[in-house]
Amino acid sequence: QIKALEAQMKTQFKKAFMDLLRKNLESDKPDWEWVKRLHQELRDRICNLTPRRSDIIDDIYDKMDSDIFYNMVSNNVYTGENLLALVNFVFSKIHDLEAPVKNVDTDAKRDEVVLLFQNPNSTIATIVPVFIQSANDRLDCVYKDREIFMKMLQKEQTKK
Repeated sequence: QIKALEAQMKTQFKKAFMDLLRKNLESDKPDWEWVKRLHQELRDRICNLTPRRSDIIDDIYDKMDSDIFYNMVSNNVYTGENLLALVNFVFSKIHDLEAPVKNVDTDAKRDEVVLLFQNPNSTIATIVPVFIQSANDRLDCVYKDREIFMKMLQKEQTKK
């Protein structure tokens, strides 16, 4: 019963977050600093899964430069093509980091976001929250799988 309540609360928090982000992006003066921090968080979560690969981390930082991102969005020059490229880049990195058996789930989440680009009624305010939520959900799964793997590895090492 407690787990069900926790799950319900988590769902409500996610919905509230997405609603706030959507409203922020719909406003006349969006808080681009907040969006920049979300961009940085995505980048950092991906990089934290690749601690020994400085070449990959450098590439991620290059392609997800938060200062350039911020300058583009705050000056209203960030295009749908830029956003689509970011979506594809982030999901391709998640794809690379997760167990191959999970790629189907990640592909489905990416496709769900990409489909929004084809809807003429979609805006940055409707696409970005779904993208942020979907990417973070997939990253949560990668982190959870990593945690399970590390626990299994520890058990194996203590048996020796």
